[in-house]
Formats: sequence, structure tokens, C-alpha cells
Amino acid sequence: MFRADGKTIHYNKITYESIDTIAANLRHLDRLGYEYKSITIDGRKGVLAYLKVHYPNVPIQYCMFHQKQTIRQCLTNNPKTPCGQELKDIANHLKDYDTDSLLVRLNELKQQYRDFLKERNEEGRYMHRRVRRAIRSLYTNAPYLYTYKRYPELEMPTTTNSCDGYFSHIKTKLRVHSGLTAKHRDKLIEFMLNINFFGN
Repeated sequence: MFRADGKTIHYNKITYESIDTIAANLRHLDRLGYEYKSITIDGRKGVLAYLKVHYPNVPIQYCMFHQKQTIRQCLTNNPKTPCGQELKDIANHLKDYDTDSLLVRLNELKQQYRDFLKERNEEGRYMHRRVRRAIRSLYTNAPYLYTYKRYPELEMPTTTNSCDGYFSHIKTKLRVHSGLTAKHRDKLIEFMLNINFFGN
């Protein structure tokens, strides 16, 4: 599902969300004549690379909510180590940074906990792989977390919540009609999507 300005502009049914299906749908929107002021993505592997090649002049915003989710998955809601606790605090205040200040903060944290982050077990593997993954995620996404600050005139959404929230709305409706056959469930989903479709 693709949305803009709070409305669905395109959707179709797929069995698996891959870069190929996303690319095919974007090409469909291109053929319909859509142009993009900006694109907000959820970080699915391969999407960023595709967009940079095929839409090089379109600003890309990485979803802040998904970034925070990644940190939460790595650290849990109650990280036990001081390094993890500081990382969680960074994630909780992401909007207070910009790309440069976030990278400075991450460099300070890596320096402060350099020995901790280098600890290995008897097999030679890093002991704090989830903490390291959280740091790496922030480093990787930092250039795209604050695109909205560089282009304030575009009023870019900082999350994909428009899509995620609408999915939740549909799921809630489906739970009320849990006895539907697969065919009728699909028809109900299509009906709800068309209510919120541009041009309807």
C-alpha cells in the first residue's frame, strides 16, 4: 500500500513484500504520472538502494518509529548495561538530534564503552552483539533520519504511521468479522481500502 497526504494512492495483494514487488508498484505509479516530493521508508532491505538509483533527486526519510523499534528489539525495554541504557536514551530523544549531532553522540558512546563493546566470549564472538547491532543501525540510518529537518518546506512525514495505522484499522475491522471466508475477507479489505482511495 502506498499513501500520500493521508490517502491511499495505490494498493494490490501480494504474498510477500520484496524489493521486486515494491519496484513493480513504483513503476506502476510512475506510469500513472505520479511524482514524489519525498519518500518515507520503513527500512526493508534493498528499498533504499533502489530508490537512490531510480529516484536520485527525491529526498528519502527513514521512519523514526521503525528506528526506535529496532533499538527496542536489540536492547529490550529495560537494558541491563550502562551502554544499552544510554543507547535507549538516545533512541528516546531521536528528534532532539540532527545527523551530525547524532554521529557525534554515537562516537562519544563508542569511545566511552570501547572496551565493553570489544569483549568476546571463549569462542571469539562478540559478547554484546545486540548492543553493537543497535549502534550500527543508528550509524547506518543517521543520514536519512533527519531528512525532514533539511527540507522543512516539504513537511515530510517522519514515520510510515499513515500506512501502519491504516493497517491496524483494517485488522480491527477484520477481527469483528472473524468468521468470513478468505474470499469475503479479501472483498472487505478491498472495500475498506477503496473508501480511503484517492479519487473516490
